Amino acid sequence: MLGELRNLFYTKRLRKAILDRIDEDLSVFL
Repeated sequence: MLGELRNLFYTKRLRKAILDRIDEDLSVFL
């Protein structure tokens, strides 16, 4: 249970970090 919650938290944080990075790259590219 705790492991699943931790994995979910890391997945959401990782996805947000990736999206933020893509946002930065796109704004620089544009």
